[in-house]
Amino acid sequence: MNWLIYTKNGCTYCEKAKALLDKNNCKYKKIEVDSSNKEVIYREIDNKTNTYRYFPIIFRNGLFIGGYTELTKLLPIADSGISPILKRYKHVDKNKFDGTPYFNMVAMLYLSYKFPDACIVLPINLTNNEQLTAPNSHRDISLRWVQRGKSAKGHISVPKNFWQYFNKCEGKKRFIIFPFGFDCYEGGHANYMIYDHHTHSLERFEPQGIAYKAPCISASDLDKKIHDLFIRNLGPNFIKEYYKPRDFCPHVNIQILQEMENEMTTEDPNGFCSMWCALYCDMRLSYPNRSREEIVKMIIRELKNKSESLTSFIRNYSGYMVKIADELKRIHKSELHEKFKKLLA
Repeated sequence: MNWLIYTKNGCTYCEKAKALLDKNNCKYKKIEVDSSNKEVIYREIDNKTNTYRYFPIIFRNGLFIGGYTELTKLLPIADSGISPILKRYKHVDKNKFDGTPYFNMVAMLYLSYKFPDACIVLPINLTNNEQLTAPNSHRDISLRWVQRGKSAKGHISVPKNFWQYFNKCEGKKRFIIFPFGFDCYEGGHANYMIYDHHTHSLERFEPQGIAYKAPCISASDLDKKIHDLFIRNLGPNFIKEYYKPRDFCPHVNIQILQEMENEMTTEDPNGFCSMWCALYCDMRLSYPNRSREEIVKMIIRELKNKSESLTSFIRNYSGYMVKIADELKRIHKSELHEKFKKLLA
């Protein structure tokens, strides 16, 4: 997004406009107008601004938008409190993120320490000789839809002790978070699920959106199978409302938008699905009383307003998780709490 802002010395609203653009990570060019250049500049822009003479004078993608007041209408998110979550993470051109079970576990630990009112279902012994250990398989920590061939019958794989760990969460905190993944003949994929005790609702977030039509991953009766699985194990009154991806995710969701940029390199993983899911949970838990649809729209809206691409953002976000993963490999389990206090400060 290209911004051009004309300013003049001593203009308070010019400084406010620049601060607002900076806060939203918008790239812009600034031209200061003074007595030496104003006549030339006015001749260049008067036909576009209708001889507008108040500062700042702001253009977006070559179109005149007005001044500071008009800018605040275009960037309402600047004061909405969303920016701290979708902040600018340290830029990386590549990192060690590869979508393995260990990074999925790290994302779950990150969410559990960041949000004390959420319980993360992590049904494994995290430690070996008092150190964090990597899960052997995604199926150790995640519900998975498994279908190994086009004609093969699919089934939901449940981690050992999943319901035992789930019941430890039951009733203690508002949200229960857990990953739901896919082991398919088309490849692997990640979703996340959130249960809300206040509304007795269960939702499944699909970062690709409902446009994703891979037969295994888009199994028509998958959500009914998930719903029935929970009812069988937790009782008929556990779920009052079940939200399928089509109930709140856009047709083309954030991961497809990111992949449409065609900026992925050979250094990137096959996809950032698990990181987009972690980001959704990050936002969902930060704004627990906003609707699911609103959360998704907020994510897309703010990321589109950033100067960096979606691919660059999610690569940097995954780099942040890699940093956490590297830190956790070196510590004793008793240090987890203090380590996350520092990492999340």
